[in-house]
Amino acid sequence: MKTLFFLFLSFSSFAQCATISTQPLAQITCEGDSIRLIVASSGGTFQWEKRRPTDAKFTSITNARDTRYRFLSGGTTHPTGSYYRLKITAGKCISYSDSVLVTLRKAPLISAVTACEKALLRLSPDYL
Repeated sequence: MKTLFFLFLSFSSFAQCATISTQPLAQITCEGDSIRLIVASSGGTFQWEKRRPTDAKFTSITNARDTRYRFLSGGTTHPTGSYYRLKITAGKCISYSDSVLVTLRKAPLISAVTACEKALLRLSPDYL
C-alpha cells in the first residue's frame, strides 16, 4: 500500500507543472523604441531571463516577473543579438519557454505617417 501512495504522490506533483500555450511573441511599439515579449502560461511564478551576446549563460532580469516583459531597445542593457526566455516555476517543477533572439535594425524614416495603427488588419483580395 505504501508503494501505491508513493506513485500517486509522484504523479500528483508532476501534474503541477505549468504548461506554456503560447511561446514568446515579440512585439515592437509603434514608436519603435521598445519591445514587448508575451507568453501565455497556465500559471506559476514567472521570471524573465536574458543572455546578451557576451554572456555565457542566461541571467535573471530584475523585477521582470510577469508573462509580459517590456524594455527599451538597444544600449548596453538590451543590445541587439540578445536572447530572452521565461522561466516558470510551479511547485517543484521548472519550465522554460523557447528563447527569442532580438535583432535590432534601423527602420527607414517615413515622414508622411501621422498615425500609428495598433491593430492587425487583413488585406482585401483586391490588394493581393
